[in-house]
Amino acid sequence: MRLEQAHHLSVTKRSTAAILLCLTLAFMPGVAAATASSALTYITATTRDGAVLAICGKATIADVADNKGHTYGRQWSNNTCSGAPISASTGSLGVKANGYRNGVYCGTTGWYYNGVATSTFAVGSVICSNPAGIQSFRTTSHHAVWSDPSSQYFTGSVTSPNQGY
Repeated sequence: MRLEQAHHLSVTKRSTAAILLCLTLAFMPGVAAATASSALTYITATTRDGAVLAICGKATIADVADNKGHTYGRQWSNNTCSGAPISASTGSLGVKANGYRNGVYCGTTGWYYNGVATSTFAVGSVICSNPAGIQSFRTTSHHAVWSDPSSQYFTGSVTSPNQGY
């Protein structure tokens, strides 16, 4: 094999390996960007449909700058989120996500309420623009649960850590 052919073969192999690596990284979720979430946090508890329903929430900022709020219905367990999942009737759970870029409020998803009985309900949307350069993003998620005795929603919120993109 001539020197030029050997060199061309070596360059072709390296180019092919580089292309495969780029394609692999591009299609692997979570590799190109990061996610930051709050811990599952106890919000409040109330009586709903004859049971004591604890509401826990979680706020997430995901690839890239996607604001998410998650509400979980749990059996009440000493003001913690350790109780078993419990289904809440239609319209009992509410959640919205507010987006922040560099500490400044960008907007909200608005309130959404569960349309079917469920123990988990979430909303998510890319709210803030992401101009060139590294920005700091976070989500504050707001959670609501309908209280039968009070005939009103009880609410609380949770904030994700900041995440740079």
